[in-house]
Amino acid sequence: MGPAASIVLAEVVLSDIDRKILSHTSSFVRWVDDFRIFFRAIDEARVFLHEFTKYLYEVHRLVLSGEKTRLLRVSVFTSPCFAMTKHLKRQAKTEEVALEEYLEELYKRVGPYTSPEDVFDDDEYAELQKQLKNAARYRIRAILKTTFEHLELLLPIVREVSIYARAVLRDCHKISVSIFLQNRYSGANG
Repeated sequence: MGPAASIVLAEVVLSDIDRKILSHTSSFVRWVDDFRIFFRAIDEARVFLHEFTKYLYEVHRLVLSGEKTRLLRVSVFTSPCFAMTKHLKRQAKTEEVALEEYLEELYKRVGPYTSPEDVFDDDEYAELQKQLKNAARYRIRAILKTTFEHLELLLPIVREVSIYARAVLRDCHKISVSIFLQNRYSGANG
């Protein structure tokens, strides 16, 4: 079965899901498999989310993405900050994948007894510097472990490694505080 047939079958399932949503509210939009569903009250949204999750699994053996599923106030959803955050996250993910692939390719060329200066030229170190600056700017944590595993290869650009590590690790405590506050806030209202 090719991609065209898969698209048709997916659309059949998604049309059934559309009907389920319409039985609860007409205030929704769908882009392929991403839904935005609106309710007047948070309690209505919670009840629907519970029923919808159960329906998706029982009828179609589908589950919602925990990373993408959340209840938001319309004011938060429509705020410019929310849109910018989504854009930055997409951009950061693209940078993360490109950087990870680039670093893996470079590290494969260096053997255990090879000096990095024998393998990397000035242009490659300049590219690594640029990549680390981008990783610091977008707080890309995915390459932190790899960076420290190959630290000896990066000694000629240790300043950039340090700036990157400081930028990424500085946010770690902010994230844990944010998660704590979210859990505390949602627990108080739940």
